[in-house]
Amino acid sequence: MKNLIASRNYRYFVMAISGADHSAGSLHFQGRAFDVDEVNGVRISGDSATARGFMDACRALGAIEVFGPSNDPAGHYDHLHCGW
Repeated sequence: MKNLIASRNYRYFVMAISGADHSAGSLHFQGRAFDVDEVNGVRISGDSATARGFMDACRALGAIEVFGPSNDPAGHYDHLHCGW
């Protein structure tokens, strides 16, 4: 997570790591995923360039699960999920 700040200059609000409502076997419960609902002071609310940029940064840093409004609008319309 710190690499998103150091290498990509993102500020973000983590809303869940291992808590909240996640399915069994989720990377959240292994401490390998987090959900974000705000990036650079902008709340995630539908698809946006900010959301897509953050998702791309997660992928560039090796994330194997990246979900958000652009690729899972039903489940991730108001937050981003990045998992390693």
